[in-house]
Amino acid sequence: MSALRSSDMGTDKIRYLVFVCGRWRWRPTKIMRSHGFKLINFGRELTVADRARAIALNEEWDKVRRGIVPTPEDVFPPGSIGEGYQRAMQLRAAERAAKGIVWTKDQEKRDDWPRAWKWLKPVFGDRAPSEVQPEHFLSIDPETGKVTGLMAKIETRVSPVERHRVIKVWRALWKKMAPMGYCKKEADPTLTFANTQPQPRQDVWQHHEVVQLVEHAWTRAKPKKGLAALMAVVWDSMLSPGDARRLTPSQMSRDGEGALFFLDRAKTGRAAAGTLTPWSEAILASYVESLGDLKAAGAGCRCRTPRTRRRRTLR
Repeated sequence: MSALRSSDMGTDKIRYLVFVCGRWRWRPTKIMRSHGFKLINFGRELTVADRARAIALNEEWDKVRRGIVPTPEDVFPPGSIGEGYQRAMQLRAAERAAKGIVWTKDQEKRDDWPRAWKWLKPVFGDRAPSEVQPEHFLSIDPETGKVTGLMAKIETRVSPVERHRVIKVWRALWKKMAPMGYCKKEADPTLTFANTQPQPRQDVWQHHEVVQLVEHAWTRAKPKKGLAALMAVVWDSMLSPGDARRLTPSQMSRDGEGALFFLDRAKTGRAAAGTLTPWSEAILASYVESLGDLKAAGAGCRCRTPRTRRRRTLR
């Protein structure tokens, strides 16, 4: 490692700018990292734009440490995709507020933008839109011949559904950044390939199959009674696993035909009702009873089970 060399930059020395392993880097301290500042890599030759970017980052840090501006979660370079994302998120919130729309916590958790940003941020957060190429998303490794890029990475680690969601959010973000002057709308690098939507799931489940799964979960060596109750409730109520997991005793009512739950769907916020048969109601009651002290403490009937579930299709 070497400090900023006068042969390259004259007599000016820019804080936190170092030459490491054959390239220039703006390297924040541990305290700066705790405030959201990230390592920025430059090339072997430091350009005027690189200098300006490092100086701007130092100015942002000075404002933070002096308390002039509140500590941000992340500090992105001016003109970067990360800065555009933060502005777009603020504008989305302002648009909802102008319409009198208030999101619930469940709706905030299901917002696709922050979910997609977890994939986009490490690759594109510090980049200017003009630096992004289609090959960042999809390319062929010349040595192995395998498909590489962000799209392949997402499909491998999660699923084609997640890949479709991330690219969909990217395109929406690009459209919002264009009017703000970050990029040109028609220059979106992802428009060079199709973002094909995965085929919907077509698994078909019969009632006797569900009964067998519920019985196996309940009677196995290490019983998973929460899983058994969840499967039974989902099957009879036709609620999504996400909605069924959030059911509580206060949402249960009874009519002439049996028990039912009233709730607002987590994703849409619209009212819904799920009915139970004596079979699923008995399993749910046994599960709640098995909770013991948790039942008395008002823990409800939340089923403590993994979030990933195989979805059924009724025909």
